[in-house]
Amino acid sequence: MVGSSLPLCESLAAHCGYRRKWTNTEVIAHDVGVRLEHLQQHQIDLIWELLKESLSETGYAKARGVVKMNKFLGELVNSRPTLNENTYTYVTSSTFPGMPF
Repeated sequence: MVGSSLPLCESLAAHCGYRRKWTNTEVIAHDVGVRLEHLQQHQIDLIWELLKESLSETGYAKARGVVKMNKFLGELVNSRPTLNENTYTYVTSSTFPGMPF
């Protein structure tokens, strides 16, 4: 589960300049966090597990839908290297007292 990948979690939390961020861009504007396309599938699955536990059911469904749409668009316009399910950067950090995660 998520706890079994502590080094990954620690590396994500090391980027505390951004509390929580999820981006999908061809040009990386903020080189923080981890790019899903640079991870192994089991690590990507752990991030999705974390998102599932962190988001509402509706929020999680929307996030998955956007990712699937991105993949579809990549196939539609023949731009899979740019538009796919793993062209996202994920960043998180620990919570701060008095502030919701």
